[in-house]
Amino acid sequence: MDSNFDVLGEQASRYILNFAVWDLARGGLLLFLAFYIVFALLVIRQIALLNSVLGTHFSPLFKTGALLHVFLAVGVFVFALLIL
Repeated sequence: MDSNFDVLGEQASRYILNFAVWDLARGGLLLFLAFYIVFALLVIRQIALLNSVLGTHFSPLFKTGALLHVFLAVGVFVFALLIL
């Protein structure tokens, strides 16, 4: 009877460990994606500063690309929230 109790205790501890590891991985990924959104917003700021100093014909193209980058980063974050 003691051996059955040990097996159940071992299974429970494995379940708790796997659950904690999964939560840490999920939290780490969401934190990384949140920082990536901040990075994408900083890219927009840098492009605005660049355009104020050195305006070219490609400035609207850079700004459009940066906005697409932000939308994609936010979309990936929302998708990760829904999936994870």
